[in-house]
Amino acid sequence: VTFRCTEKDLVGDVPEARYGHSIDVVYSRGKSMGVLFGGRSYM
Repeated sequence: VTFRCTEKDLVGDVPEARYGHSIDVVYSRGKSMGVLFGGRSYM
């Protein structure tokens, strides 16, 4: 739920520069949620 809140915040702030990061989180989420919590969603 932590990464979810960050994703919404990032997209709402700068959907242009943060869009790339948002996709990485969503894509990784379906592949390996562990990697996200490793320190990617936090950033």
